Amino acid sequence: SLLFGNCTKISEVFIYQIQKRIGSNAQITYLPYYNAWLIASDNLSLLARTQEDLELYQDEEYVFPLKKIAKKWFETIKNLSEKELNELKLEIIDHNLIGEYCENSHHQNPQPDIYFFAIVKIKNVDICLPTSISYLFFQKYRLATSKIISTQKFQKSTVFYDELDYIYRNISKMCFNQEEEGVVVYFTVKEFEKEETTISLLKIINLESKIFKKIRQNAKNIKLNS
Repeated sequence: SLLFGNCTKISEVFIYQIQKRIGSNAQITYLPYYNAWLIASDNLSLLARTQEDLELYQDEEYVFPLKKIAKKWFETIKNLSEKELNELKLEIIDHNLIGEYCENSHHQNPQPDIYFFAIVKIKNVDICLPTSISYLFFQKYRLATSKIISTQKFQKSTVFYDELDYIYRNISKMCFNQEEEGVVVYFTVKEFEKEETTISLLKIINLESKIFKKIRQNAKNIKLNS
């Protein structure tokens, strides 16, 4: 039988496992009314037309981490032609590019970058665009991405649930990595003669990363209170 029973129109279910890197959340969109980029991280955001505009933001303590993300974005789009840049701006209107800003500070020659992994449509009930569509966009504009660990397609519920159980157990017990802390699992479905739709996502963090993250949070709180 098809997944979720024969009464549905769903023909296939896909599971995408995407690397969950350790970094700062980065969200980027283009606002044509201001002819500017809106760049955000956590609860902060800034608006800038060019890299020089970043100097207008003087509150270093709070804005400096966000300015690093914005600076990297402007460096990234410098590699695009004028035609490519204009097309990118048009394509992401009303969409947010979602990624992780990683400094890779443990490398001998650190190369900070924004690793994108999702595109969210603003003011839409959908969770995000299907992974297959998002990664075609990232590839088109030569943007760095988080690694897709695996892509699987299912038509039978028993195989689907067995694989989901295996993914959870495998990721939860894997060893800590300085670049990643687990995976984000995206679930998409395809109805007959229709495009893929993302229906859910699941973040699975390994145990060592959970402990390390808690230690980092406590250390940050101690610093803020001192």
